[in-house]
Amino acid sequence: MHNEGRNPSPDTGLHTDARSNAVHRYVEQVLLPGNVEPNIWDPEDVVDHRRALVTDARKRRRITPTKVVTSYVFHSGGKQIGGIDGFYTTLGSAQARQAVASPEVHRGYLQAAGIKELADDDSAARAGDKLLVRFYVVAEQVVAAVVKLPFFVVGDGKQALVQLAEAEAERRSKCGYLRSVTPEVDETRVTADALTESTVLPHGQAQLLSGEISIKGGAVAADVLGLLDVDVRNLAVDAMWAFPGLAAAGVDILLPDIRSRENAQVLGVVPDADTTEFRYPAYGQYRRCSLAILDHMLDLAKR
Repeated sequence: MHNEGRNPSPDTGLHTDARSNAVHRYVEQVLLPGNVEPNIWDPEDVVDHRRALVTDARKRRRITPTKVVTSYVFHSGGKQIGGIDGFYTTLGSAQARQAVASPEVHRGYLQAAGIKELADDDSAARAGDKLLVRFYVVAEQVVAAVVKLPFFVVGDGKQALVQLAEAEAERRSKCGYLRSVTPEVDETRVTADALTESTVLPHGQAQLLSGEISIKGGAVAADVLGLLDVDVRNLAVDAMWAFPGLAAAGVDILLPDIRSRENAQVLGVVPDADTTEFRYPAYGQYRRCSLAILDHMLDLAKR
């Protein structure tokens, strides 16, 4: 979205069906009423997935990481307990890696485990009709969960849409985790919603400006672990356990409502999920998945 002036004339033309959008409902009915301030992570504190695991192993669990070419092997008490190669830890089997590589095989494993609520793709999340929630499961427990929110702004009844978008981009530029991700406004989406750059949104009204649901594409993550129903947590655990030998993974589930399993659909299981989105959420509490991974490695080594 370009800007031809800092103070465009207000245009209050608004679409009428936005409130049926799952993302709008979540932002307006859950996120904003909770008075959750955006997190601004110090660039010096931000570490990537592998470095977080290696650092926490050494400093928080007294585990010795040894680098082998590009991988790390973990030792505790003189015994090898696991390791990490890229984004994959030893809590994931080769069978699981191969299974998720093929969409048909991936779906087949989930169906064989009795999971019938399956999504064909992520189009409902990109349209905003459902929330994309990524769970992180270790053993039999959901240790973290975030909802992926496409680039959005919230009206204040004063500033034009373009000004809100620029202010949000500026805020993100100050965050060590998000500053390299420049949000882009989908002008096709905006015009389809009968909006223009000069539209002034009512105070507290959310508006999606993109359909991108990846962090690299400009989406943000909000911690929702404390909001999730036990049934939808169990669905995430069941989905991971559909793959033999997999004991730690991300699980993507589409939800119409963050507090209910009703009409939930499993999108897929991600053995090489990046845990930094749980560690540095844009909103809510941070979760150190690395500690849960390491603790499970230690538990398995004792058996």
